[in-house]
Amino acid sequence: MSQPVAVITGGANGIGKAAVVKLTGAGWKVIVADLNHSSLVELKDQLPDIEIRELDVLKEAQIVALADQGNRIWP
Repeated sequence: MSQPVAVITGGANGIGKAAVVKLTGAGWKVIVADLNHSSLVELKDQLPDIEIRELDVLKEAQIVALADQGNRIWP
């Protein structure tokens, strides 16, 4: 069975970050998307197995690109 994959938007801080920590601790592959680049980098330093993407969820093209990237990273 393959590892479960999650995409968490707003994942660099607060509740989103807590979800990232919980899921990675449970063995999930996680892509973290957020507008705050510095917080993403800081989180990547703490959890090197995550993938990070700077993203504005109000921009549909960015959401589509994120889904495509996720499929390429973990088919």
